Amino acid sequence: VSGASLVTSAPCSNSRGADEGSDANGLYVCSARAYNGKNVYRLVEGLDADIMWELRWESGLDWGATDLGKLTGLSGKPKWVLYGNGHYRYFVVSSADEPPRSGWQARNQFNTDYDCATGTINVAQERVR
Repeated sequence: VSGASLVTSAPCSNSRGADEGSDANGLYVCSARAYNGKNVYRLVEGLDADIMWELRWESGLDWGATDLGKLTGLSGKPKWVLYGNGHYRYFVVSSADEPPRSGWQARNQFNTDYDCATGTINVAQERVR
């Protein structure tokens, strides 16, 4: 993941200190079929390695599916989400087996509720051999 720009002021303040060196950018590790039957990708960060970021697919009654994008007609649609440090930060409407490389939206006051991120993120896939 690259390009993440997080908003760390209330109400989207971090659960852990913002100066712990955690920004959601980096190389995520795959956990096969770990959530809703799809892969979950995790990044552990922070000074004490105590902040976990997840790229995961949410559908049905998951908060990401029901609430992210609700102000722009995207409520109830399955989405890949970037969640971590206490908040949903980015999302993209998709039912793909893997998180899309582009098209990610920041959670903000215009599409959901609060400004929790800005800009967009890029997701690159790297295969380990």
